[in-house]
Amino acid sequence: MNIRFIGSETGLNTFKKLLQGKAYVSNSSDAKDALIFEISSLEVLYKIPKRSFGVPVFFYLTTPNKTVISNIKDYRITGILFPPLNADAIMNKITRTKDHTIDTVNAKDYETLRIKIIAKAENIPTLPTIAQDLIKLTRNHSQTAIGQVTSKIKMDQGISSKVIKLVNSPFYGVRKEIASIDRATMLLGFSSVKNIALAISLDQYYQKPFNMYKTTGQAIWQHAYNVALIASEIAKFLEQDTDALYMAGLMHDIGKVVMADFLVREVDTVQDEREQLGCDHAEIASVILNKWSVAPAIVEAVKTHHDAENGLYGKIVSYANKIDHVALIASEIAKFLEQDTDALYMAGLMHDIGKVVMADFLVREVDTVQDEREQLGCDHAEIASVILNKWSVAPAIVEAVKTHHDAENGLYGKIVSYANKIDHDKQQFEEYIMQLNQYYPINNIDQLIQSIQTIVSDNPNESE
Repeated sequence: MNIRFIGSETGLNTFKKLLQGKAYVSNSSDAKDALIFEISSLEVLYKIPKRSFGVPVFFYLTTPNKTVISNIKDYRITGILFPPLNADAIMNKITRTKDHTIDTVNAKDYETLRIKIIAKAENIPTLPTIAQDLIKLTRNHSQTAIGQVTSKIKMDQGISSKVIKLVNSPFYGVRKEIASIDRATMLLGFSSVKNIALAISLDQYYQKPFNMYKTTGQAIWQHAYNVALIASEIAKFLEQDTDALYMAGLMHDIGKVVMADFLVREVDTVQDEREQLGCDHAEIASVILNKWSVAPAIVEAVKTHHDAENGLYGKIVSYANKIDHVALIASEIAKFLEQDTDALYMAGLMHDIGKVVMADFLVREVDTVQDEREQLGCDHAEIASVILNKWSVAPAIVEAVKTHHDAENGLYGKIVSYANKIDHDKQQFEEYIMQLNQYYPINNIDQLIQSIQTIVSDNPNESE
């Protein structure tokens, strides 16, 4: 396969080296199988003709400029490539499009699709009455309102039974089983019970196929609930509005409910969504949330949680989103090693919580825990253990989090460590599982690999 590259000498050499043995890359006009433009600035983008080139065309973006990204929709391109590059992913994109009619989407097509998607988002069914009442309580904590909503939760057998099931999960750390809404409210507080009930009331929107996202509605809902819990915990420590961040986490993927009806090919990232439809699930989520009269700060957090230059709320949701992936992987590994899956899930959730504090003290960028130690004399894993001890988290979980970067850690620490590695480098996940197997033999390792593959596909790094 002959690929033409138009851009810098550095970019050309990068692609030559990366695709060596897979494709011939040059700046020659004789390369007819695909065309890659390096887009390093808005000025470079504007120099490219807005026409069809007769071959699959890819833009290689080396600038974070949002204006560049927003103007790409005006070009007839097949796809977008972002650093860091992966040879197999690039070849899959090129060969997939080359074997079919060139699948370009022009500006008019994008605008037509976007109008249809937004129209559907604006016509999404209204929230259940109980959910509307719960959202209002995010801003109104009067005793009268609390009493009314508690009564409604108790009257709805479906919601109340699911609330009781969730409050007894390890996340809340109750020592004696809770059997009633009143008891749950007394022990955990009304805010926790309210938030759980809100999550359950949204379950109905996910009762549909999500095949193009390579997952299920139940998995997306569970992920949203997990992110909500994590976001609210981070908010608590940062002295931010925990209810607002819980809501933002819970709603961060609601746009996928609409997007799923328009996607015709599987997607792994928000960029894949944009290439197909001219918009992404975060943008569509903001349309839905505005219709539901959700507070502007929450809407903005959801809308920007994939943006590099987002605000504090957006960053918290983005960070919570990533943390949940590590927890899922750790829990799955624990299952195959016949360990406590709930404890390892919790350790995965909390493994980077120390960064919330460290971020306020760092004065230079860091890449490793050693960089943290050199600047501050401690690392995020050590600080995480302080936080978790304050929160009365089980000692085994604290130890796993504290030691997950240590060479001589125990089983729990190693599971969290390898879950973290898999989440950061999904292409090498099989190799990491094999490495872990050398320390602790894994029963049915092939089955574990299949399970992790599913999690990796369900929860891609949505460049994330």
